[in-house]
Amino acid sequence: MTGANPTSRVDVFVVVPPGSRRPEPLLAALAAAHPDWVAFPVWAADPQLRPALAAGRWLDVDVDEGDLLRVDADGVPWLVATTALTARSDDSSDRHPSSQHPAIVLVCGVAVLGDVSSLVPAEGEIVVVPRLLDPPDQPGRHPAMDALAEEGAVSDSVAAFGVGTQAAITWLHDRLIVPSRLEFGVPAARLLELAAGYFPSRTCDDPRIGASVWRWPDTRAHLLDLPHHDQATPWLADATLDGPPRVSLGTAERLAAVAEAAEQLAGSTEPLRLPGGIEIDKPLRRIARDHTALPHRPWSDASEFRAWLHARYWTDLHRERPDLQHVFPHPTGLDADRFGAWARRAAVDGDAPVMIDPSVLRSTSSVTRTGQRLDGVNLVGYFKHQSGVSNVGRRVAGILDRQGVPYTTVAYERTWSPPIVPEPVTDQRIEFANSLAFVNGDQFNHLRNDIPEMFGDGQQVIGMWSWELETIDGATPVGHQHVDQIWGTTTFMADPFRGLGVPVHHVHVPFTEPTSSGRARSTFPPLADADDRFVFGVVLDHLSITERKNPVAAIRAFRHAFEPDSTGAGPMLVVKTINAATCWADHERLLVEAAGREDIVIWDELLPIADHVALIGAFDALVSLHRSEGVGLHLAEAMWLERPIIATNYSGNLDFMDERSAILIDADMVPVGPGLAPYPAAATWAEPRVADAADAMRRLAADPDLCRRYGQAARAAMLAMPGETEFVERLVDLLDLQR
Repeated sequence: MTGANPTSRVDVFVVVPPGSRRPEPLLAALAAAHPDWVAFPVWAADPQLRPALAAGRWLDVDVDEGDLLRVDADGVPWLVATTALTARSDDSSDRHPSSQHPAIVLVCGVAVLGDVSSLVPAEGEIVVVPRLLDPPDQPGRHPAMDALAEEGAVSDSVAAFGVGTQAAITWLHDRLIVPSRLEFGVPAARLLELAAGYFPSRTCDDPRIGASVWRWPDTRAHLLDLPHHDQATPWLADATLDGPPRVSLGTAERLAAVAEAAEQLAGSTEPLRLPGGIEIDKPLRRIARDHTALPHRPWSDASEFRAWLHARYWTDLHRERPDLQHVFPHPTGLDADRFGAWARRAAVDGDAPVMIDPSVLRSTSSVTRTGQRLDGVNLVGYFKHQSGVSNVGRRVAGILDRQGVPYTTVAYERTWSPPIVPEPVTDQRIEFANSLAFVNGDQFNHLRNDIPEMFGDGQQVIGMWSWELETIDGATPVGHQHVDQIWGTTTFMADPFRGLGVPVHHVHVPFTEPTSSGRARSTFPPLADADDRFVFGVVLDHLSITERKNPVAAIRAFRHAFEPDSTGAGPMLVVKTINAATCWADHERLLVEAAGREDIVIWDELLPIADHVALIGAFDALVSLHRSEGVGLHLAEAMWLERPIIATNYSGNLDFMDERSAILIDADMVPVGPGLAPYPAAATWAEPRVADAADAMRRLAADPDLCRRYGQAARAAMLAMPGETEFVERLVDLLDLQR
């Protein structure tokens, strides 16, 4: 029943969860039972409310405050514990936890009444405590058996980690942080159980360890596990049970044990709250999970974070509840006032966290019309999110700024694209009679209701629409009745809309030379060991329809072009994606296509825009075997950076590249096929010829001079494109602006 060397030093992390518990009684009990062990109290609650200890000092643990919001409530103590375990050093002094000693984690709500050395793990081993040691024989008693399946079959109050178990600790830490696509995380106890299955482990079968609502030993218990014991009802092991208990305290020995442990069990565990008492509920956690980097620390920068949170909370609550969506279909537009009134009532009635301000709904979510000037333009679009459409809007804003054309920016939030951090500032006002909306046609009916201020008498609305097929027949209807003009940034994108009875214009938006962060090639994880290898790159957003971007063709072309390389010196292919978590099935296909090839790396990471540019510059060539592109901004960026390009000889990219500036791969036209909304199945797009692409890869990898010639021709093509002055002249002419 014992582990390795129970009398040698063991580090014990006594974790204090949110609530009213204190660590001192448990620390004292540990010192009495095991004077050679070293205990470290760890605070796992509001960082600003950590109390002073009667003796000793807290172990400082640097936990990402955003991660405290992302984990479910039962995972908070273990997020802090695994962070503390990871931060251990080789220092063996009593003042510091050491990775050279085994560690035990105890979450307050347990009590030590004797020798617990059977928890001590051997080297390379983790130890978990089972809720049950024998098959249950008490039907109708509580906790019910289905709780084992739902919540886990081991305790989430205690576990131990031997020397050399950092891989298990890291795995547990990373699984506690819930990805944005999941409503709930896996319970902490279930994760501990899974970790015990995945990594070398031992189940502590000492019946004296883990006396709880599930089981109690016939002899004296040495470790009580009673996180829900309430001293107001000392005769109950857990007052929250739904029926007769599986374990009764109705014996003198058990009551005596609970009485002896009273100081250690005192207090209660409560939900973690933000400053001001804001309960961390489901919408708030989802907001944190949707932002991989929060702009403010929730506790240390409380007022700034709360101001950032207000409007997002109500928007997310609306997204979660079908009843609100039915009653208030346009909560930031025509229904903003009524939704705001409901939110104020909800705050008063306690149906929303205290201090989440509902008054922001009207003031920040709505847009204000401040004039109808004729000398500028309102730019409306997804300015606070990363997407191809939003990039065009930001490019236009930069051009107008440099060319001295007055404009305002209005952020539109109806999108699933990832947010930009830090969040850009927008004007949120309609000041001019002309509005240029970087919102696609199938969203214009929503836009008309969400931002009615940009429509109406005296207002001209232009849709800068993106579309990647030659026809819109069979596609989701576009809101052409709400626009006065439609602009396409390439001829390929403009042409499909010409039959709608609305003026359609091809308006080229200049490809401004991109700004790189200058990040070194070796600092990108897939390229850390690339050295002088020739690296082909593919970049895509899964939300832009993976089948359209067609990275599978690039992988197959590379496999066709080059045999597997075991030397680490041959060419390699890096497929850089974003939004793999949302489009996990598409991403999994890429991993399968690349399986068995160490020279093909699939990497999902949301980079800052300047780092994204640096990555493209770090490739030796860019490959885009797309089935269709409306524009292909990444191709233009690569051309500015003098990267040779292999691209499909079809669609919007042909507006700015030809056979002199890129290696163009011919294609066969094929049906789009089912299941790729918004694209109609009967429409057609290109299927580039993989064998030709493989030949192009071999040519570039073998001929540096060829790469240099294509790169130079690509940059020359960018320099020859119409510039910012021509764009402004075209805009002024089409909108009849006063200059």
